[in-house]
Order: sequence, then structure tokens, then C-alpha cells
Amino acid sequence: MSTPPRPQVQTIAPIRVASLTRTIDTFRAQGAMWTDLLAFLKQHNIQAAGPRQAIVHSCNAPDIVVEICVPISENVEMPVNNQGVRAYTLEGIKAVVGELVGPMQNVSEVHEAVARWAREHKFAVTGPVREVYKRIPMGEEGAEDVGWDLVEVEVQLPI
Repeated sequence: MSTPPRPQVQTIAPIRVASLTRTIDTFRAQGAMWTDLLAFLKQHNIQAAGPRQAIVHSCNAPDIVVEICVPISENVEMPVNNQGVRAYTLEGIKAVVGELVGPMQNVSEVHEAVARWAREHKFAVTGPVREVYKRIPMGEEGAEDVGWDLVEVEVQLPI
């Protein structure tokens, strides 16, 4: 992996999202969650308004609690039969941010670098880590062409 840019502190704005939360046994199980959420959004003609993201509420396998989110417009109304999908405004945060441009299998190195940088600079973690998927092969235009060996993922650690 090439040396990632040094983590930095950023202010992340609040954003309205459609989200789905589940307890899974491995991070690979997110695939089925994404299939369900994206199918729900397509069925109800709800368009994404930004890059997808995941929030890891707990990562103690085999009980990993993950929330996946798709940004949506403020005026989107959620159907009554929402199949576990909810719409809400994801709060803005101050975060230590690092970015992966490379193979998805290296995302854990970015998580470690962000956490280490936060510790070294005496920041306290105030919430669950977020991954923002700027380019991944999950239906995004052009992303399928590069596959999982060249992704862009931003890791946000709330402080």
C-alpha cells in the first residue's frame, strides 16, 4: 500500500440519510445489507444524494453492529412499510479523517492509522467510526471497472 495522506481533523456536516442497521457476524455480511437497502430505495424511487457510508456501532465479532447509510434529499418521504429502513439526519461531527486509495483489503490499516493519530494527539473518541465510500464497486457509475483493488474510502473517527 502506498503511504496514505496523514490523518487530519475535519468538521463533517450533518446529512439526511436512509439507513439500515443490523447485527452481522463478519464485515463481508454487509453485502446483503447493501443489496436490501439499495433494492428498497430503487423500489421507492429514492435517489442517492452523495456517497454511501457505514457506521460501525460495535465490532465485537460475532456480534458486529453496522448501520449502512445512503444520503437522500431533505424532502424524501419514507414509505410506511419501510422494511427496517429509516430516514433521519445523521449528526455532524468533528473527526480525525484518513483516506484509502487502493485495495479495500487495506482499509484496516487506515483505521489503525486514524486511531493511532488520534491517541498521539490526545483526542478522545466520542462515537462510532464511519466509512464513507467515495468509490467502490457497488453500482456506482464507473466503479465496477476498477473493482475492489482501487477504491476510495474515507475513515472518520469522531472526536
